[in-house]
Amino acid sequence: RALGASGYGVYAYAFAWLQILQIPAAMGLPSLIVRNVAVYVSRQQWGLLRGLLVRANQTALLASLVLGLAAATTSWLLADDDPQSQFLDTFHLALCMLPFMALTALRAAALRGLHLVILGQMPEAVVGPVIALTLVGGAWWLWDTPLSPLFAVGMQLAATVCAFTLGAALLLWKMPAGARAAIPAYDTKIWSRSVLPFLLIGGIQVFNNQVGILILGVFEPATEVGIYRVASLAAGLILFGLAAANAVLSPVFARLYAEGAHERLQRLITLSARAILAFSAPLALVLMLFGRELLALLFGAEYAGGGTALTILAGGQLFNAAMGSIGILLNMTGFERDSTKGVALAAIVNGGLCMILIPAWGSTGAATAMTASLLVWNIVLAFFLWRRTGLHATALGRIRR
Repeated sequence: RALGASGYGVYAYAFAWLQILQIPAAMGLPSLIVRNVAVYVSRQQWGLLRGLLVRANQTALLASLVLGLAAATTSWLLADDDPQSQFLDTFHLALCMLPFMALTALRAAALRGLHLVILGQMPEAVVGPVIALTLVGGAWWLWDTPLSPLFAVGMQLAATVCAFTLGAALLLWKMPAGARAAIPAYDTKIWSRSVLPFLLIGGIQVFNNQVGILILGVFEPATEVGIYRVASLAAGLILFGLAAANAVLSPVFARLYAEGAHERLQRLITLSARAILAFSAPLALVLMLFGRELLALLFGAEYAGGGTALTILAGGQLFNAAMGSIGILLNMTGFERDSTKGVALAAIVNGGLCMILIPAWGSTGAATAMTASLLVWNIVLAFFLWRRTGLHATALGRIRR
């Protein structure tokens, strides 16, 4: 609201590219860290735990610096007209966040692997957003004029640095004494084999989430990008329960499967899926029925045009919630390669439909493509999970007594 639909469109387009770059910068390491830290703590393999964190930080820092420099150089070389200058300045400043975002993700993953879920979520999910909202909202209140995308990114950069600092301090505080005293041990070969599938999964998932915005930015003005981004974020609130459950349960899934406690695992999966659906359904119905009015009320009348897109996206996310923690379960049970196949197929469907539908329907076409990809993604992953493990991830699964 502080940026207006056009200014927010520039901001959202820059961040869509930044979130895509964050995946190769983090190298798929957060998922590996959550799974392996939980296992190493269970087995008291302190040297491997410390070695994994050291190697992960080295890799992510180097990758983020190289990617940031390459992206800045490439975007500068490709720019050849003045209308792009506002986006380029915003994008170049956003790239300064890349190393901090990558390292913050690693620290959050390590804390979740240590079963410190609230602390693990706090830096990037609570502290960073609160600081950014305070800075941007305070400036908007003082100046009472639309803010620039460049200013908003600058405030986001300050908030990201604060979140990174807090995350580093929390991990240092909560690191087990055995890990702090241990000599780092490196199992680089095994880690590398698991990282590639996690990297592909993360990259494809982010591409799947951002491809609509990227293609909208090619065919439609910045205002349309901003409207669709707001509708997409609003629909994403439906997955709050799923995201919370995944953050809490992912290390538990890994531990129970490693221990062979499949009946306990199935019971936990089914109960969590039903709780997720019960939490998500009321919000989804409200957004599907009153989305246009809510967008206009919360963000301004110019966003009301995203009501149809929000209805379509909310329906897709409700189906996503009903299918449970499918992707996390495949990753935590060692079948991340199957997860990669399903996510890749969904991304192909999304990208292809975006190219067909967006030129004709704009944001409504992007929402339709995204919803179709969610249906494909969940159905394929549910089949892979059942075939590999015999587990049922959906809310309809049978609880074993």
